[in-house]
Order: sequence, then C-alpha cells, then structure tokens
Amino acid sequence: MRNQGTLEFQARLDRINQSCSNGETRRKRRRVHISWLGIVLIFAVFVGLKTTLILVESESILESRVQNLTKDTAIMQYAVKLLQPDPVTHWIATILKDLI
Repeated sequence: MRNQGTLEFQARLDRINQSCSNGETRRKRRRVHISWLGIVLIFAVFVGLKTTLILVESESILESRVQNLTKDTAIMQYAVKLLQPDPVTHWIATILKDLI
C-alpha cells in the first residue's frame, strides 16, 4: 500500500511528464519591471543632496574635499566623479542661494 507522500510525488511526476510531452520544457521567466519614476526620483534626490552640500559649504571647499578622497579603489574613483559639482547642481544652487 502506498502512502500519501508517494502518491503526491507520483502525481507531480505525472504533471511534469505531461508538460514535457506538450513541448513545454521551461517555465516562462517573469520580466523585471523597472519604474522610470523611481529612477527619476533617485536622480532628483542625488542632485538635491549635492545641491545642499554646495549651499552649506562653498563650491571650492566641496571640490577640495572631493579631491582629498583617496582614489585607491575603482569605487572611490567613481564616487569622486559622482560628487564633483556639475552644471545642473551649480545652477540649482545659485537659484536657491538667491532665494535664501
């Protein structure tokens, strides 16, 4: 007499064999959905943080601090490139300085 576990296992094997005989060999992969709004928000927050750094400290002090970071690893070199003031950040900072 077969127990319940053996019967369930056999039923799963039968489903697998049936799906393979129909030509289905793989399960369909789910597509990863990337939200453009999320990417834009991350970019806006990053630019906002850089603008805040320029507002709190002058741009020359920020540039000197960024250049003083160690450039040993590739990650640090990438961080130095990201933290350097860019035209968009500078433009937003000048507009906010006039308002404050």
